[in-house]
Amino acid sequence: MSRIFVTFACLIFTTLAQAGQTPWVDVAPDTRLRLIFSDVLTSEAETMMALELEMPPGTKTYWRVPGETGIPLTLDNSNSTGLGEAKVIWPFPERLQTYGYVDYVYQQNLILPIKLQVKSSNPRLDMKLILGVCSEVCIPVSVQITHDLTFDARDNRVALQIAQNIANSPIPWDQQDNPFGRIYYDLASEQLRIEISDSQIDMQTMIPTIENSFVMFGMPQKSQTEGLVAFEKLGGDGMQDLAGKNLTLTFMSPDGPYEYSMPLILSE
Repeated sequence: MSRIFVTFACLIFTTLAQAGQTPWVDVAPDTRLRLIFSDVLTSEAETMMALELEMPPGTKTYWRVPGETGIPLTLDNSNSTGLGEAKVIWPFPERLQTYGYVDYVYQQNLILPIKLQVKSSNPRLDMKLILGVCSEVCIPVSVQITHDLTFDARDNRVALQIAQNIANSPIPWDQQDNPFGRIYYDLASEQLRIEISDSQIDMQTMIPTIENSFVMFGMPQKSQTEGLVAFEKLGGDGMQDLAGKNLTLTFMSPDGPYEYSMPLILSE
């Protein structure tokens, strides 16, 4: 059984759910969301669920790093019983530049996988979600959902949907060859500069992020130097204090999406 509480334009909705899914909840014009559950408990005491979001053309929500104008998704699972950490597995996003601002988004239909730790035989989800749903205006949506998890019968349809979206999520680079040469932030030009060793990497898909930082980078710029791509710093923290922080490059390759991480190097 599930109960859903939605805060949107000062309205509250309460309803019941079918097994393996919560009811659809309208959160913006022509936009609705629900949670879906695989109803599978693994030998590692984990189960998969997902946030399913249907949006009309021109409406978007945001990646783990939302960009310059986006609202990040937050999950609060602290009121649940018999459940531990809820970890989002992020599919590869779309980079969108609007009115000069860069954001990382999902448009139209989205299934966002979430891995749950299970700590009891009768777990009860009590989760609060906050996310941005944006078209011409940006609406912060707050949803609270409770749901009793059961593992009596696998939901094959949901399990397949979740697996397909996990396949679209970046994994750590596991190839033998290093895909990059020198990677550093040039303090004089205020650019992140990356030498690409693997010609199969699509430099236009590259997204650099720095752990625990609000630093944002612009669109990738191809240099006159072959294989070199540069990213302008858009704002956020001063770079001097970020030396040694984890820099992650998220990108597409012919084998799918990958992530490559290394300590941030500063250069004069």
